Amino acid sequence: FSAGIGRTGCFIALSNGIKQLDTERMVDVVRILCHLRQDRGGMIQTNDQYQFLYQALSEYARRFSSTS
Repeated sequence: FSAGIGRTGCFIALSNGIKQLDTERMVDVVRILCHLRQDRGGMIQTNDQYQFLYQALSEYARRFSSTS
């Protein structure tokens, strides 16, 4: 794998997840990752990256729901 592809995938998935939360008020992480991996395999490679993504989106959703 290329250096940084997992971290880059994490950032892109987080950005896409935030956009999805803003527009649909829900997020489908698996769908986001499937779309990313169609273009570039290896996006998000480690358990820590998955955990960060889920935690960051959860925190964003929690804050988003408390301000709406």
